[in-house]
Amino acid sequence: MVFNDLELKLIDNEIGGLCRKLNQPEYKDELSIEYRIDKHDVVIFERRPAYNRPNEIIDLPVAKFKYVRTKREWYLFWMRSDLKWHSYKPFSSSANLSDLLTEVNSDPYGCFWG
Repeated sequence: MVFNDLELKLIDNEIGGLCRKLNQPEYKDELSIEYRIDKHDVVIFERRPAYNRPNEIIDLPVAKFKYVRTKREWYLFWMRSDLKWHSYKPFSSSANLSDLLTEVNSDPYGCFWG
């Protein structure tokens, strides 16, 4: 089962809210922070022109949240240089999505925003 309406509203309020907060109107043509939902995964990504091909828009993953309904828990992942998602060990899961978003936003280890 995919996300229900209440979960979708929570995702938009929490994750969408962070994306909207981070977006700067003056840079809208150069960078936007967005999210997408795929089954029980939610991925935050940067959308920007490619460095060496400015007419091509690329999406660069920042963080992935996976919801495990049976545990009622959110899991946080980051993309390493091998381009695979890895569990974010300092704070890998929480029942509260906003706790994980706080970790992504503050990024104390430079895993998400560099």
